Amino acid sequence: MSIVTRRHAGRAILGGLAAVSLVRDAHAQAWPSRPITLIVPFPPGGSSDVVARALGRSLGEALGQPVVVDNRSGATGNIGAQAVARARPDGHTLMLATSGPGATNRLLFRNLPFDPLRDFTPIALIAEVPLVIIAGPRLEARTLPDLVALARARPGVVDYGTPGAGAMGHLAAARLEFLTRIRMNHVPYRGSAPLNTDLLGGTLALGFDFVASYVDQIRSGTLRALAVTSAERLSALPDVPTAVEQGIADYVATSWFALLGPSGMPDGVTERLNAATNAFVANAEARTLLTGLGATPRGGTPGAMGARIAAELATWEPIIREASISLE
Repeated sequence: MSIVTRRHAGRAILGGLAAVSLVRDAHAQAWPSRPITLIVPFPPGGSSDVVARALGRSLGEALGQPVVVDNRSGATGNIGAQAVARARPDGHTLMLATSGPGATNRLLFRNLPFDPLRDFTPIALIAEVPLVIIAGPRLEARTLPDLVALARARPGVVDYGTPGAGAMGHLAAARLEFLTRIRMNHVPYRGSAPLNTDLLGGTLALGFDFVASYVDQIRSGTLRALAVTSAERLSALPDVPTAVEQGIADYVATSWFALLGPSGMPDGVTERLNAATNAFVANAEARTLLTGLGATPRGGTPGAMGARIAAELATWEPIIREASISLE
């Protein structure tokens, strides 16, 4: 090929790339052209639904189109997540995800019909949701190291409750067992309410659950918090230490709220959604809402959210495998 021919070929390639870029920019500028559907893969009334509705109002104002919240619950979030994975990647169908359908369900279900890494476009992390390791009145342990020593002395005897098998409370307990080489006995409940009741009544001595359900009891002293599972202490419970502070290195176990879309969304659309979501997270009213739900506002880039999903899968895979946790 002659030098002149190569130059013409190079110009043609550059011209083609520029045309593609213009098409993408035009698509991003024209978007959204109709109402946006924000799928919540859980029932109405829960914390995910509350966050989605607040985010939807904020996005609607920022983008100039209404955002309709669509609750598609079932299969631990998988039904709604599958609907998003199969949607057209034009930015008109999104998901308010948690770490279950957004990451760890891939490790818990054998035949998951979607792959969080392959089938979603990460847009933004909204908030992290830490847990609390909570002790009822009859638990002998007063600190987290006390609990580890007790469980080590009595393998498989210490019972702990969670809101359900495969829930983040279950995974958080499995992570503690994995890191400290202790063995406890899991008692799955159907939600936080009966777990809270049995802890207060003394039927159960220990629980792993999200913080929001226990703040009042911890403050009143009717239940004791051994640790929070976040990397830093919580403003709602400033006197409760983290597990890391108590000598258990790398023990962090949090869920999260994030905005995801179908794989293949245009970069310009993703960037606009990211900017609008970060503006929501920075808003004082939204931060008050999130902290009231026991969440820590975060925000961030699409790339950071994608890396977070990959890191979650790498972190939890050996823990879930060793604990033999699986869901059908």
